[in-house]
Amino acid sequence: MYKRQEEILSYIKGKSVYVQMHNFPDPDAIASAYGMKKLLEAEGISAEIVYKGNIEKTVTSKMVSLLNIDILEINCAEELDAEREVIIVDAQKGNANIVDAHSDKTICIDHHPIYNSNKYVFSDIRPDVGACASIIASYYMENNINIDVHMATALLYGIKVDTADMKRGVTQLDLDMFYKLFMMADRDILTNLDSSVLHFDDIKAYKDALSTIDIREDVCFACAGYECKESLIAAICDFTLTLDGINLSIVYSPKKDGIKLSI
Repeated sequence: MYKRQEEILSYIKGKSVYVQMHNFPDPDAIASAYGMKKLLEAEGISAEIVYKGNIEKTVTSKMVSLLNIDILEINCAEELDAEREVIIVDAQKGNANIVDAHSDKTICIDHHPIYNSNKYVFSDIRPDVGACASIIASYYMENNINIDVHMATALLYGIKVDTADMKRGVTQLDLDMFYKLFMMADRDILTNLDSSVLHFDDIKAYKDALSTIDIREDVCFACAGYECKESLIAAICDFTLTLDGINLSIVYSPKKDGIKLSI
């Protein structure tokens, strides 16, 4: 058995764990959590995917529905069983975009830059990798674990979104996983997801952002309007980054409790 998966399993003492995503999860977080849940279930460990932040009227919600992924929305750490191990995917403890589960039995699998010196019982954090779903997919491939069509579609879509269709932050691992998963995935579901990214209500946020764009050299600033959805702020940030000559995009939305930024 591959060392990383073996280590992860060695730190799980109970028969049930939480797989936690960041707030307002995106397709990469959903795919990674779904992949980890099924990986654990293959070893006889039940897993519950948890997150904070409504995902209705987003492509993430459609992804969950089309692929029959069970997830549980929570509001605070007190709703979680403190005795269960927590596996964080596509995020890290201490970040503002994740509920602190207050667990001393935390495992972390992520692809973002290392945040602080958090102490995990085990971590697999690879900042060079374009998508967390690529890391999760590698566990399946390296251990010859079967990937069904729904799992392949979820992992592939997570990689597609977080690498901007293989145009951003792509490593050899992302390329290898993309190729292998592409041959197993449901192309009709992928097409459905790719063609339904925007909702009619989202157009106003794009309008607000476009009307407030301020470009300073190669940096773009834009306001997505008051109380814009977190997932939409991030999507608009990705959109403005496609402007010619822009290397850094900062999109923000004033909210009741402060200002939400996507950089």
